[in-house]
Amino acid sequence: ALGENGYDDYLYFQIAQSYQVLSQNEEAVEAMEKCFAMNPDANKGYMKVAIPTYAKMLRKVKRSKDALEHLLKYQDIINTAEFNYLLGCCYQECGENLKALLTFVKVTQMTDIDSLGENAYDVYVRIMMLHSMSGNQEGVSFFKQRLEEYGLLHGRKIVFQ
Repeated sequence: ALGENGYDDYLYFQIAQSYQVLSQNEEAVEAMEKCFAMNPDANKGYMKVAIPTYAKMLRKVKRSKDALEHLLKYQDIINTAEFNYLLGCCYQECGENLKALLTFVKVTQMTDIDSLGENAYDVYVRIMMLHSMSGNQEGVSFFKQRLEEYGLLHGRKIVFQ
């Protein structure tokens, strides 16, 4: 039972995962908050999953600023495409477009970008959108070409209309 052993942080993580499966997002966030209050140590095995999962949960309940603050605590420890993709999304949602752009560009250069699945394509789209918003058509064209190349490498023909 909760409170009777040293694994309560992990139990709260599992409770949060269950709430997430049930689309009970507020409850999932509450359980994850308890998990991190008990153990913010990124080196504990399950935390490699818990850290980005918590950021995703916070974004679902429209708390991107909290998600950004959470991710920034771990940016020197975790350097995966998933982590940086989430960090870029949070920067963008918080209006920090230059930081978002730089973070997304970093993701395109990461060896584990394919682990993002469909979100790998989203990275390129976000980069093009941010370049477009800043009036940088050269940036849009460059990353449009990079997206087409990425698509071809993965058996997809990317067509722009």
